[in-house]
Amino acid sequence: LQTVAQERVQKSLRESAAAWRQRQMEQISAIQEKRAQQADAEPDACMLKGKHEYESIAPRYLDPPAPRESGQQQTAAGTHKAQKQEIPHLGGDVGDDDEAGAKRPPTEAERTANRAIRLRQEQLLQQKALQRNQEA
Repeated sequence: LQTVAQERVQKSLRESAAAWRQRQMEQISAIQEKRAQQADAEPDACMLKGKHEYESIAPRYLDPPAPRESGQQQTAAGTHKAQKQEIPHLGGDVGDDDEAGAKRPPTEAERTANRAIRLRQEQLLQQKALQRNQEA
């Protein structure tokens, strides 16, 4: 009678151990499957993340900042931009830097503007030199 009871206990222990092993194997296979899917998706995700990071950072290093212009230069640049705007009766951009524009000599207004810019730059340099001399 006791041996029959012991056999039943051992049988139930074996069955529960087998069921436990089966659950463990199912969990392991599910984890392995999930890892395989992640391994397939991870390089793409890393590549996209790197691409987004590069695109957000790269312009700072690839595109040099535009040089800052002084007040006189800004007004001259503004007049140059105004000259480049399209004038309807001429049907094109005036002062555009295409091949024809590069070959033509500067107009009187451009020469005057360039002279004014150079004069202002010289004045600023002289003022800086005077300030340095006064400090020294």
